[in-house]
Amino acid sequence: MVSRGFGVLALDRFGERSAVFLVHRNDRLPIAVRRSFGTVRDDQDVVTVHVVEQGGGVESTRVDDVKIIAQADITGIPPGFPAGTPIEITFRMGFDGILEVTALHEGLADRPLTVRVETSAALSQADVARERDAVARLRRREG
Repeated sequence: MVSRGFGVLALDRFGERSAVFLVHRNDRLPIAVRRSFGTVRDDQDVVTVHVVEQGGGVESTRVDDVKIIAQADITGIPPGFPAGTPIEITFRMGFDGILEVTALHEGLADRPLTVRVETSAALSQADVARERDAVARLRRREG
């Protein structure tokens, strides 16, 4: 299981940067999630991908509440693509906790951007059992 959420920074409908989570706390591993985002302006030649990690105990879309763990640019995007051109972002995480992020712009279909981030977010089955036991003991004491 994943111990915390991971996502990217994107512009919301008001034009403000916010966190969008693709992998969530307690998701089962291995996991692969794909989501489409869009460019912001016509003829955009660079897209910066900010990979973020959940900062506290709960997911928050606020930029101040997340930690940027990786940043990379899709460069050399040819002109002629309108604002809103899809950027496909894929998050993959295995049992080893390594997060692989792939970003693909249709104008560069042969050159996907790939970023690998080593995290400590993978919980083993023993970790999950230990956490469940701790929660059960707490409930017994409170109940």
